[in-house]
Amino acid sequence: MDWLASAFHWAANLCLLLMLAAIAVTILIRPFGLSVYWLWPWSMQVFVWMTFLGFYVVYRRRKDIAVDFVMRKMGGRAMVASRWFVSLAILLVIGIMIAQMPTILASQVGVIDGV
Repeated sequence: MDWLASAFHWAANLCLLLMLAAIAVTILIRPFGLSVYWLWPWSMQVFVWMTFLGFYVVYRRRKDIAVDFVMRKMGGRAMVASRWFVSLAILLVIGIMIAQMPTILASQVGVIDGV
């Protein structure tokens, strides 16, 4: 599954590059009186996919963004407790997302402007 994590990492970085390039183009063409109104919804869509793809990479490679200097000062037990808390919080959020998935998918009907 490491190859899949590498592919998802590459795809998430590509999403970030596309999003940043689109926003840069929008900023650069504004002084010329041009505006591309549909770039904002596409940027949001790409950001969501970048997050989905990147979440697997973070999970698979057991990396996260952490500021744990406070927990280290509190000792080993606090560090273990914080790891359990974070893991349980992630499981709770994923559970809520899965529970809400049928409602969200059922509401995704019709035309979405710009996307």
